[in-house]
Amino acid sequence: MSYGYDNSGNIATDITVYDLTDDQRLASVTKDGVTVGAYQYDGRGLRTVKTVNGEDKLFVYCKSGKLIAEADSDGNILKEYVYLDGDIFLPHPHLGSP
Repeated sequence: MSYGYDNSGNIATDITVYDLTDDQRLASVTKDGVTVGAYQYDGRGLRTVKTVNGEDKLFVYCKSGKLIAEADSDGNILKEYVYLDGDIFLPHPHLGSP
């Protein structure tokens, strides 16, 4: 990382720290001493929870490890994913749909 300084020698740019898990996955992001994002993973290394600005988003996977849904912390489905021949076919947003 490189830092920019003002004429008084003070750091003039934001300092962002990326914390990694033991297996090198992103665990948290801290900006100017405040955690702005945190991440949790299951035993397969798949991200299961993302916390940003105090709000959790949960990620649900099928047995093969494909992402099939995103939910809020109350379990309300926000988005579902459908696969066709192994490729993502359709993300279906639940919110705002007719």
